[in-house]
Amino acid sequence: MLVVVAKAVYKDGESEKAIKLFKDMIQAVWEEDGCIKYNIYQDINDVDVVTVIEEWDSEEELKKHIQSEHYLRTIPSIRELRISSEINIYKKIV
Repeated sequence: MLVVVAKAVYKDGESEKAIKLFKDMIQAVWEEDGCIKYNIYQDINDVDVVTVIEEWDSEEELKKHIQSEHYLRTIPSIRELRISSEINIYKKIV
């Protein structure tokens, strides 16, 4: 199992647009083979910080997700709204 933690800082006031874009594609992501969890979180102290936490059965399934039509259509628009991001991919050990 893999866990993806993707944290982004959005331009002032743009986090709500990003959240809407995530919400528009989230149902399609949940229906993907190998998707265990895909959730969006907003920092309680800074609304411009949004983190996506994902769980995938395998690296292969994650790669398929990154090539999916809804990902390729939506993520570039989300990227335009952010100042910075950090993406970490973890494998489950225990």
